[in-house]
Parts: sequence; structure tokens; C-alpha cells
Amino acid sequence: MSTNIHGKFRRAFVTGSLNEVDQNEASFQAFNKSPYIIGTQGVRGCFIVIIASRPGAIVGHVGPTNVDKVMEKVKELYYAKKGAYFQNPEVWIAKASIPDATNATNAALDLARSEIVRRLAEMGLPNPGAAGYSFHIGSHGNSPEFPDKGTVVAGQIDNKIEAWVENRLLRRW
Repeated sequence: MSTNIHGKFRRAFVTGSLNEVDQNEASFQAFNKSPYIIGTQGVRGCFIVIIASRPGAIVGHVGPTNVDKVMEKVKELYYAKKGAYFQNPEVWIAKASIPDATNATNAALDLARSEIVRRLAEMGLPNPGAAGYSFHIGSHGNSPEFPDKGTVVAGQIDNKIEAWVENRLLRRW
């Protein structure tokens, strides 16, 4: 675990209330069972798939070259938990805004996002909402630093069921 993680993710990690999803993995968490929160860190150019409802969430940390592997795991988790946890789920894809990326990089990211959207549609899920985050590479400056930079969390946060991308609230149930 990196020592520069702050905010909701760090609090959940330190208190043992976090189900941490590694890059190129996916996991499920019920919000009424410990560890109560699911999340990921190190979000730098990856996609994060979030399928969430009041009772629980699936989070997939998708590297652009591992869409098939991670989305297959997301699909398995969704079908296994659908009846009990996802009667009316909400879906988001968190995607990086990389202002200094090359055209080829942006084209590859667009292609990966299209494939994620297609796979979610095959599962019968609604069109995903977009949740962006900013990540700078190269000589155009550093990414802004703030608590929760590069993190996504969902679950019982401060006694409320919420989903966050970095420091932006996606949903409170």
C-alpha cells in the first residue's frame, strides 16, 4: 500500500473496512457485511467499472489492454449476485481525461471504453454514466494532488451508502 493515500480510501484501509480491488481485477462487496466498502487505488489511465445499488457494488479496475479478462470477471460476479443485490443497479465507467496523450493513446482508450460499454449492454445493464478524472502525463504539468486522488470507493462511508470517484460524489442512496 502506498503511503501517499489520503481521504476515504485511506480511512477505510486503515480501519480494516475496505475490500481493495487490484488493477486488472474485479470484486463484489455487500454493504451490510464487513468490510463494508469496496474500492481501488492507483487509477492512472485505467477504467473503473462500477455497478452499484443500495445493498452492494461490483468494482472492476480495467487496464486498457485487459478489458476481456476483467469484464468476464465483472459478468460472473454480476450474474452470481444479480438477484439479491442488483434489482435496479446504476452503472458508471470512470475514465481518465489525459490532456497530453497522443492521438493513438486516445484512440486506444476510446476503443477500450466502447468494448466495456458493449459488454455491459450484453449483460442487460443500463447505459453507464460517465465519471471522469484528470491525469496528466509528459511535460504538460503534474496531475493535481488532493485527498482521494486516483481512488474509487463505494459502500458505507460516514454512515451513508455512497459511491465516489476521487473527490466527487457519484451517488448517495
